Amino acid sequence: MENNETVKSRITAETALVQLQAKKNQVKLTIEELRSCKGFETISESEGQEIIESLFQLAVIVYNF
Repeated sequence: MENNETVKSRITAETALVQLQAKKNQVKLTIEELRSCKGFETISESEGQEIIESLFQLAVIVYNF
């Protein structure tokens, strides 16, 4: 069974790989797409990027487990 540090390290490596693939395939949500969702119409650029990155990280975790 893996310890917490090993799991965190593996998740970090897998996340980096998925992020590299996402940049290549441009699969991340865009600010415009986020703003088209109800409740996010007036979100700032920085808040939007933070939300997009958080959603991406969640998707990677869910996908891998």
